[in-house]
Amino acid sequence: MERAASLLPRQAHGVEYGGPWLLGREAGPPWNMVDWEADPDWDWQSAAEDSPEQLVTHWQSAAARSRAIVADALADGGLEQLGRFTNSRGESPTLR
Repeated sequence: MERAASLLPRQAHGVEYGGPWLLGREAGPPWNMVDWEADPDWDWQSAAEDSPEQLVTHWQSAAARSRAIVADALADGGLEQLGRFTNSRGESPTLR
């Protein structure tokens, strides 16, 4: 069960990080408060500190913020626009 519970924060982190990152924004709490260099697996391990209800609430909040980011992107040029991130080859992915 512990391993399954750790999937929710991991999923929430992916949702919280990906959308803002592509749009040139920073992720919000708790993700922007973690020392990822000191604990790169924090999103996996943090589940042990939260109740099942807290884990679901974190996931639901992340999903709601993700939907808001997609709505903003759709209103501001659609998903075919380039992200505001540039990789090491100078390429920017589309938001799609």
